[in-house]
Parts: sequence; C-alpha cells; structure tokens
Amino acid sequence: MKRALIVAIAILPGLAEAGHGGHGCREISDIVGRERCTRFGLWSRDASAWGEAGPIAVHLHSGRTGTGAGGRVLIGFWPALYLGMQLEAAHLDDASTTMPAGGLVSGGPLVGARVRFGSITLSTEAEAALRGFGATASGVFSQPALTTPDSGFVVLARPEVALWLTPSISLAVAGGIDVVHPDDVTVGVMLGIHTWPYDLARTW
Repeated sequence: MKRALIVAIAILPGLAEAGHGGHGCREISDIVGRERCTRFGLWSRDASAWGEAGPIAVHLHSGRTGTGAGGRVLIGFWPALYLGMQLEAAHLDDASTTMPAGGLVSGGPLVGARVRFGSITLSTEAEAALRGFGATASGVFSQPALTTPDSGFVVLARPEVALWLTPSISLAVAGGIDVVHPDDVTVGVMLGIHTWPYDLARTW
C-alpha cells in the first residue's frame, strides 16, 4: 500500500501537466500565468485563423498599371508556418500600351512563414496563382481571356510587414513579385482580423 502511494505521488505531476496540455493551453501575453485554452486538445494548440483585405496597386511586365483590391484567408497550425488562399482584382489602364484597358483577376493557394518581434510580424510567402484578363470595350467587360501577356499561371514571392494595432487587429504592407517576370509587382495595404491574439506566433 505504501509503495502504491509513493508511485501515485510520483506520477501525479506528469498527469496534471498532460491534462493541462491536452486542453491546448498557452500563454497569450507577457503576464505570467495568463493563458487561453481550447476545447479541442493538443491538435489545436497552435492553430490560428485570420483574414486580411485592402487596396492594391499593380504594375505588370506588359507596361500596364492599375489599382484594385485584394483579400485572403489564412490558417496556421504551427507557430511559424501557415497556409491560405488569396484573391485579387484590379482595373488595368491602357495609357502606356496598345492593349485595351480591362480587369485582371488573380488567385491561388499560398504557404508562408512568419516571425514576431514584439508588435511587428515579418512574413515571407510563396503563392501559385492563376491570372485572367478581360478587356473592356465601350465600358462593357468582355469574356476573360488567358492568352494575353498579363494572363496565365504565375508563381509569386510575397514579403509582408505587419504592425499589431491590438492583439487581434493588424495593419500590414505586403508585396508580390512574379519569379518569372520580376517586373510584375503588386503592393497592398492589408487590414487583418485575427481569431487568436498575435496568431499564437512566438516572440523573438
């Protein structure tokens, strides 16, 4: 009986720690002991989700420029890595080329890595996107085409710098550069809404 009691006392701290971790608890601020726990166990411990949207400016290798808007939905399962989907739409002018004005739509999946330094988060991403262009004639938008120089499959490298306005709201400046046509550049300002404080990202 005495031996069983000694064994029980020895393993209780380990069981308590496992039970605490099984609820997916982690610290959410610099205050020692302040934590938030999920109901889904260890698999959700480092999961976070957020959305970003805002205006963009586009410069393409064909010489056309334009402005529009972009948005994306992202989810992270690890402190540093995340996945997402991005969609952008812009109106292109015809001031510098012989091609007609029109609209450009681009979207695709992305993978990214991030690191947080206090109120600043630095991210780098890779996106595989499909672009489609539709010309306008007399103010009427024509059927999108994938045969223009500005259309087709592209791979984008995306750096981003985000400032945390609050633990759940961020303001970011993001860019996108086509690795095949480096003259294709997109720059945007994104307002982000986050489900977890600071996306559970670790601070360095």
